[in-house]
Amino acid sequence: MNHEDGRPSTRSGMLKSGSPKPSKQFRRYDNMTVGNGAGAEKRRLSQLYFLYYAAVGIYMPYLALYLQQSGMNGVAIGSTMGLLPVIGVISPLFWGWLSDRWGKTVAVMAILLGGAAFSLILFMSMRQLLLTVAVLVLITLFINAYPSLLDGMTLSYLQTASGQYGRLRVWGSVGYGVGGMIATAVLWRLPMGSLFLTAALILLLGIAVTLRLKTASPSSADRTGRAQGPRGLGSAPFVLFLLMAFLLQVANSFYGSFFGIYIHDVGGTQSAIGIANVISSVCELPFFYYASTVVARFGALRTLSAAGLLYALRWGLLGAFPGMATAYSTQLLHGCTFCLYFAAAMDYIARSIPERSRTTGIAVFTAVIALAGILGNVMNGFLYDYQGLLSMPYASSLFAVLAGSGFIGLERHEARLRARGSLS
Repeated sequence: MNHEDGRPSTRSGMLKSGSPKPSKQFRRYDNMTVGNGAGAEKRRLSQLYFLYYAAVGIYMPYLALYLQQSGMNGVAIGSTMGLLPVIGVISPLFWGWLSDRWGKTVAVMAILLGGAAFSLILFMSMRQLLLTVAVLVLITLFINAYPSLLDGMTLSYLQTASGQYGRLRVWGSVGYGVGGMIATAVLWRLPMGSLFLTAALILLLGIAVTLRLKTASPSSADRTGRAQGPRGLGSAPFVLFLLMAFLLQVANSFYGSFFGIYIHDVGGTQSAIGIANVISSVCELPFFYYASTVVARFGALRTLSAAGLLYALRWGLLGAFPGMATAYSTQLLHGCTFCLYFAAAMDYIARSIPERSRTTGIAVFTAVIALAGILGNVMNGFLYDYQGLLSMPYASSLFAVLAGSGFIGLERHEARLRARGSLS
């Protein structure tokens, strides 16, 4: 018996009929038996989420300011920062393809962390503009691809992301917050360049954890080359999923690039930006922890639709009631938008793509998100210059409505395919 999005129900999918109730030390996830050894693997995955996002949280918020203090003018900083999303499109696709082709995901993950750590250390010594940009591109080439591989490895261990992905990914949110606190402590006594060395040391620690991972064996469905779900990279449902994700990311690019400007223009201070970020980070924790439970209850596509419509409400409120009270209060919606959206997207990918090409599937999703971010930033810049501040959240709300409605349409499309027997 399947749920409406093709997800096996708990009774028929998770536990075999007549199977005894699993103990705390022994659980069964689809075709993979999970014992204490797998529990250790999950702890390592949690540690990697923590370490990676802690490293990013240490240096990334200060990158533009560091470039400015290094002598770059506004045009150079804008051009450099605008180049990074382009690399973010290419990097996950290349490394994801290499990982699936080579079949050694752990080795590729270690290479990425080592390359990023070396590049961060090298970045500290750069003084010439072109060399600085070149090394920053190198950092992005390594570090932007790592989350896709880590998510792919996580889904391999969890098989169909059953009930646990969010509880692993939440450690990334914790790590990012801890990274911010580490950065504050470092800057209290050391120059800003020390942030890159600190982040590099944390990534080197991540290599030690990465090399202790074991490659998960594919399920029986994957050995036959088919996904546990019915879709695949080139299937119509997955392409439609990517299209809706693209529209939603266009909407969300306002938050990633222009929310600080919004706060400034409605009368907020620099500290207000920090307070707003703290609110959103805290809200991530419970929602990431329980996101898998929500997805298991309602299904991936319904959760994606709800997240899209809640995003529309969130951005619409910023346009309709501009001010700091709205800016702070809408941050409370961050957990039920971003966390549910991301966890549901990973669940859908896990059930759509065979394990042998799942890393590539996540990389394609990441590349689509990066492309949407580029388009969204251009759109928001045009709107801000020619239509004013409030045109950005209104446009973002419209795109989010389109995405949320599209996910509803995709769910109905898959239901029709299942009714015809074209979708298992």
